[in-house]
Amino acid sequence: MSAKTVTKRFEPWDVPTQGRGLRYLVRFVNRAYTKLVEAELRKHVDITYAQWSFIRVLCEKDGLSQRELSDRNGLMENTTFVALNLMQARGWVRRQRDTVDKRRWLIYLTPEGRALSRLHLLVEKTARLAIEDVPPETIVAVRQGLRQMLGNLETALEKRANGGVAKIGKLTPRKRARLPALRKPKRRAA
Repeated sequence: MSAKTVTKRFEPWDVPTQGRGLRYLVRFVNRAYTKLVEAELRKHVDITYAQWSFIRVLCEKDGLSQRELSDRNGLMENTTFVALNLMQARGWVRRQRDTVDKRRWLIYLTPEGRALSRLHLLVEKTARLAIEDVPPETIVAVRQGLRQMLGNLETALEKRANGGVAKIGKLTPRKRARLPALRKPKRRAA
């Protein structure tokens, strides 16, 4: 008998802690969380995590523009456009021309879209799974550390965009998307 070669799946914790380890760990945590949330949501309705994030934001504040939705979710506008087209085809959102600025379209939840807010508890349950058995002080420290890292990166990117001079204030997702080094690759949102 020949021995079967088993290829070990790459795990983010296999990467040394120096170098790329933290970046990969953050990305893999996000990926696992997104996959689990989508799997739980799809037990009830065929919806992606991106679509759910738009539903969640519109439940908090209806009548946002596509750009505002993109900014609040940290996604590129073209990704938002594709997701909204699918959501409109499913009857979850409707577009209405802004009465003040006729160039803008505002996005509103339909009653069917608003009814999806019932799934929020399911998403919260999944979020609690991620931090199960993690001491509260660790969660606080990780959150503070990640916020500091984000601030450091935003400042560095702002300096880069302004020829080495940082302006006072935070970068908005819209401004961040315009910085060459921080542009997200195009993703399909369906």
